[in-house]
Amino acid sequence: MEHSKRIHWLIVTDLDGTLLDHHSYSFAAARITLEKLQSHGIPVIINTSKTASEAEKIRDVLPNHHPFIVENGSGILIPKTYFSEQPDTADTWKNYWEIVLGKPRSELLAALNTIPDNFKRYYRNYQTLSVDDIMDMTGLSRDDALSSLDRRYTEPLQWLGDSTQKHTFFWQLHKKHIHFTEGGRFIHLMGHTNKGSATAWLSRCYQKEYNTKIKIVALGDGNNDIDMMKAADIAVVIRSPAHKLPTFDHNCKIISEQTGPEGWAEAIETLFFKHTELQV
Repeated sequence: MEHSKRIHWLIVTDLDGTLLDHHSYSFAAARITLEKLQSHGIPVIINTSKTASEAEKIRDVLPNHHPFIVENGSGILIPKTYFSEQPDTADTWKNYWEIVLGKPRSELLAALNTIPDNFKRYYRNYQTLSVDDIMDMTGLSRDDALSSLDRRYTEPLQWLGDSTQKHTFFWQLHKKHIHFTEGGRFIHLMGHTNKGSATAWLSRCYQKEYNTKIKIVALGDGNNDIDMMKAADIAVVIRSPAHKLPTFDHNCKIISEQTGPEGWAEAIETLFFKHTELQV
């Protein structure tokens, strides 16, 4: 990566319902804004519940060549030529340095199997679903559904019970030391990490590389994005056509007027290209 300018701002963004439309998975409404950010040298960091295989495909289409965070903060993938030094504790996945902050999926499945059997009628988890099931539940293509099944550190499940049953189920997870977060469609079982801790970890890499203060704008639409937005200097909540706004306290929080990529572009245009405070 060429160090043509000092990096001050990072854009850290959720995908589904935020940069990608909740129904069509299109980012067309944000394309021009993404091109502006690229021309100004402002990195856009994907921070998603999706798998590395899914996120890699989306990066190719955008296009995006920056590090990315997957499975709700469980893994960070950094192109091997991106920073001047190999990050600490890095493994290798394809052509990336892989930072694992979560737990292996096998450990999560083993723990889930210890939950009393009477709870099993209230959910369907990924391990029990077919490709066709995933396609029906998400609207993904067959190829994308296969990539969604390629999980390394999390186990999503679809909740079928009511809110009271879910609260009791969450208590069972807590007793078994299973961490979880709720996304737009699924409950994600995971290790003791989140999108916010992964954002902070990656921010330190940028600070070390460029020896300057890093500031972050984080955009998300769901409860699983709260830690990411709280870790940012500016939190942008994107309205959703499918669920209520996540609620949390922040010194600098913006709520979009529009939904999905339209709201994403609206917020970034206002922050970076209609005012001068951020000095892009």
